[in-house]
Amino acid sequence: MKRSARRNPFAARNTMVLRFLTLGVAALLGVVGITGTAHAKGDEIGGSGSEYFLNDALAGPANHHFLYGRSSDRAYVGDWNGDGVDSLAVRRQSQYFLRNALAGGDADAAVVYGRASDVVLVGDWDGDGDDTLAVRRGNVYHIKNSLSGGPADRLVPYGRADDVVLVGDWDGDGVDTLAVRRGNVYHVKNSLSGGPADQLVPYGRVSDEVVVGDWDGDGDDSLAVRRGSLYLFKDALGGGAADREAVYGRAGDAVFAGDWNADAVDTLGVRRGSCQPVGTTADQTSGTNPFADLSTVTGASMRVSEHGCFDRVVLEFRGPGEIPGWTAQYVDLIRNEETGESVQPSFEGGAFIHIVFGAWDTGEPADRPPFSGPRRVLPEDFRALREARALGGFEGVSDFGIGLDRVRPYHVEWLENPVRMVVDVYTG
Repeated sequence: MKRSARRNPFAARNTMVLRFLTLGVAALLGVVGITGTAHAKGDEIGGSGSEYFLNDALAGPANHHFLYGRSSDRAYVGDWNGDGVDSLAVRRQSQYFLRNALAGGDADAAVVYGRASDVVLVGDWDGDGDDTLAVRRGNVYHIKNSLSGGPADRLVPYGRADDVVLVGDWDGDGVDTLAVRRGNVYHVKNSLSGGPADQLVPYGRVSDEVVVGDWDGDGDDSLAVRRGSLYLFKDALGGGAADREAVYGRAGDAVFAGDWNADAVDTLGVRRGSCQPVGTTADQTSGTNPFADLSTVTGASMRVSEHGCFDRVVLEFRGPGEIPGWTAQYVDLIRNEETGESVQPSFEGGAFIHIVFGAWDTGEPADRPPFSGPRRVLPEDFRALREARALGGFEGVSDFGIGLDRVRPYHVEWLENPVRMVVDVYTG
């Protein structure tokens, strides 16, 4: 979908287009089932939000961060002016607002093309160094070689109407062409034409999300598979082991790729919704006398997860009983409810939330099933959460601690079926 065209503005120009594939049946952080629609550069980036984090390397913190468009916009990536740098466009119905800089502000150009219901792809279809639009209708692609309205410059049939489609410069000739994905096999075409694929490429697992890019700057595009926030990059079209691995962003991010600095190497970016603070830093409680009636539920398990705007801790209970009374507050030091001494080992983090509730978080009384744990979690690479620990109980009242990087707004919610405590810590 562009590449730094400095070697030769036509044949040796590195073109790159991303395809970020999801599955037809997908949870927020996991994917199961058969392959579904494609998302990202060339097609829509996916996700929602107007906040973008781009990185010029395949690891480390983002070095481009900006807001563009509206949270509800459809977003695309391309080199709209042929300067070798990919940037963003947002779509509203059949109108496209193109930005030539990695920054917010007004669009540099606006284009009307196709129908509001069209599936749209982006690529350099004629090798002239800039990206333009194509609309997909079934298995026919209506390709436009300029950023303008009017009829397509060419119609290309390829694959099946229900295929997942990718775009890339597969042979390094400077022209983007199509590939279709069926399971974990990619049917790659090196010309904008119908007929059989020029190459069949197996890579990864059927359940993998896939990103396309020129990861080594050699002039042709290849595949990377995404598993959560782990990316396995392949420098050539073929099966076998990955050539390199990198961890970037969060498992729930909408991910795309591009060349953000005209160095002919594609790297990653993520789109996130602009977070609104939720919760409070003040004390929270279930009522004026929270421990008047103790619940007969007992602790079962604990888990943590990372989301777009918050880190989450869930403590789940089992057995018959109502939601217990509870209190929660920031404290300088978390102490054991029975002894009053500081809990050991000391909590990780720079700020601590202490939660006390009227139920056993262990296998007490003795005839209850034991807590299946884990009783202590030290998550890696969470934005706020440093530790979550079930501390035990005394006379039917138990306490629970959370260690954070710093004081942040938090929200405690208790839910039924099963009874569980959910603590969300704002990370925006």
